[in-house]
Amino acid sequence: MNKIGLTPGVVGNEFVVPQPRIRISIPVTAAESAGAGFSEPIPVNIRPAAVEQSNETFADKRFPLATQALDLMHGHSLITFAVLFLIVGSAAVKVGSGYLSEQVVSNVKPTSVASLSGHTIAGLNLTVDSSQLDSKLQSIASQPVTFSVGDNKVSVDQGTIKTWIKVTPSSDKTKDYLRVDPIAIKTSLTAVANKYAVAPVDQVTVTHPDGSSAVILAGQNGTKLSDLNTIQAQIAEQAKTIMNGSGLKFSTPLVTQNFAAVTPAAFPKLIEVNVNTKQMFLYDNGQLTRSYAISAGKPTTPTPLGEFHIWEKLPLQTMRGINPDGSPYVQPNVRWINYFDHRGDAVHGNYWRPLSWFGVINSSHGCVSLPDNEAEWVYNWTTIGTTIINHA
Repeated sequence: MNKIGLTPGVVGNEFVVPQPRIRISIPVTAAESAGAGFSEPIPVNIRPAAVEQSNETFADKRFPLATQALDLMHGHSLITFAVLFLIVGSAAVKVGSGYLSEQVVSNVKPTSVASLSGHTIAGLNLTVDSSQLDSKLQSIASQPVTFSVGDNKVSVDQGTIKTWIKVTPSSDKTKDYLRVDPIAIKTSLTAVANKYAVAPVDQVTVTHPDGSSAVILAGQNGTKLSDLNTIQAQIAEQAKTIMNGSGLKFSTPLVTQNFAAVTPAAFPKLIEVNVNTKQMFLYDNGQLTRSYAISAGKPTTPTPLGEFHIWEKLPLQTMRGINPDGSPYVQPNVRWINYFDHRGDAVHGNYWRPLSWFGVINSSHGCVSLPDNEAEWVYNWTTIGTTIINHA
């Protein structure tokens, strides 16, 4: 028994029985030995046929694939060991590298959580105790600020100044980081300065069907900020001392913006009202489309002159107002209304005057009226924003 040797064999799922194995040696020639690197006979294990037959009746019939796999492993034990070693080793490397990566990542802090106080710029940033925040902001906002826009002296309120400072609390809420925001300063100062800039009024000249030309709107020059970079350069300099509360000074000059000379072609739609001749002319992209006789405001309640734009349209309304003597008036069912200013003046239909009245008598409270059928055409032709120029 000792010469044959017994090795355990798998039978079914639960039982283990010994399997006899015969150990023999295969001689190797000297040349073969030298070429293959062997110096001794090669031992080979061979199962007796009886044992193989016995095993086949149990395991081979029930688990043929498992049996073949075991036989293959027995015959190539060295290769099997190498494969298992590679599998286990690669798994260990993967687990180890993952652990090492987690350790490295856990020790690296993202730049976004770096302390704000480590990147402050002298004069532009400040760190204060949270208990002192309100008093510090008040001292900054209450400092004198001088802002000159052309010849105008402009005041800047404390609420605006506070918007120039951005506050970020620390993680433990014990401190606050104050930072100057130059963009907020420029935005607010530019908005204030633009209130003092006046747009030019273009001069409008028309040519009527009879060949005569007339200036229906006189041109006026305007003003504009000379250079926004002027304010920006001052902001960059003044921002360095804003935290000190010692006062700020800004200025920007205004320059003249010349008006342009245009014709009705400059307007998509244009209504011209001549209150003296009591005529209305409608231009569509510079082309005269219609003309009507109208009745404008009487001398005591004249139609306002200048350039206006239609801002509201109503097909029907009861109009109310006050006469020059203080008495109220009510005019029901006024149709086809186009309001062009915010004091109540409009182009609208007029059913209470005879046709002979239009083009002859001005009698309104400032409105421009014409017969209902003509007013309807005007109402349908105009749009919100249509320009109307009233002139004498």
